[in-house]
Amino acid sequence: MNNILNVSPSPHQQSPETTRKLMYGVVIALLPALAASVYYFGTGAIIVTLTSVLSCVAAEYLIQRFILKVKPSISDGSAVVTGLLLAFMCLPICLFI
Repeated sequence: MNNILNVSPSPHQQSPETTRKLMYGVVIALLPALAASVYYFGTGAIIVTLTSVLSCVAAEYLIQRFILKVKPSISDGSAVVTGLLLAFMCLPICLFI
């Protein structure tokens, strides 16, 4: 029995893609949805989206800086994607209350 399994953490596939490049690609893909939300919900959609994105970026920065004690990596775009998705979920609720 010479079958040895090598267990390693992910990612198992190497790629030249970076997290930053992937996240900003997602942001570009979400821009038509953002334009549609501004068209249907008006300027309130911009306010909700900006508030959501800025809150997510600030929360990520503060958690990484003061709780995890690591160098903040807010420029990778993951908090921006999270903020956009959160805004899209909250728009119908926030604007009709």
